[in-house]
Amino acid sequence: MTGPSDFTDEELRWIEAAKKVGVSIPASIENDLIQKGVIDRTDLGPKITGLGKIVVDEAKKIGRLPKEN
Repeated sequence: MTGPSDFTDEELRWIEAAKKVGVSIPASIENDLIQKGVIDRTDLGPKITGLGKIVVDEAKKIGRLPKEN
């Protein structure tokens, strides 16, 4: 299964950013994240998938992303 260790810190930040509608991710990073199944491309821009949410949650648990307050 894909986990936080499969992504760079920058990629993890972009996955988390995809929670917001209309975020603009650099094309090269977006394509890679789409291929890995953590974001989908929609008419409104990239959108985080269920797998992406799991990866972000795990990254927060191990300290790779800041925890939400």
